[in-house]
Amino acid sequence: MIQEYGIEPQIEHYGCLIDLLGRAGRFDEAMEVVKGMSMEPDEVVWGSLLNGCKVHGRNDLAEFAAKNLVEFDPHNGGYGTVLANIYGELGKWDEVRNVWRTLKQQKSYKIPGCSWIEVDDQVHQFYSLDKSNPKIEEIYNILESLVGSRNKVMVEF
Repeated sequence: MIQEYGIEPQIEHYGCLIDLLGRAGRFDEAMEVVKGMSMEPDEVVWGSLLNGCKVHGRNDLAEFAAKNLVEFDPHNGGYGTVLANIYGELGKWDEVRNVWRTLKQQKSYKIPGCSWIEVDDQVHQFYSLDKSNPKIEEIYNILESLVGSRNKVMVEF
């Protein structure tokens, strides 16, 4: 980027590149990029690497990425949960217990999943496990019918 276009890479560029390399399973190259960065990797870089590792079953490198994410935000229960799950997949049960104990002691939080949908030029926001929407029963009925329909189609084939 610098030599051809005179553009100094920013953290966003590194995050995108790590994401692409991780999705392609090119972890040696991804780690070379991380090591050669002109700045410290951020949560996006480590999260991108972690996602690629999960897709390709690279639990060893996923553990490394998750540990770095926990260092960024030790109170983020989502990162700790991912790390505990990786330890479980590796059969490291003492580490699983340590992570859960630490999360409990720190009173870590987990940010709920969130989705948006636009209907008639109005954006509606939904959080996981949030049942405060006045049409929640109708929403769940529609979702159940869609899932039920999908299962029926799958059975027919």
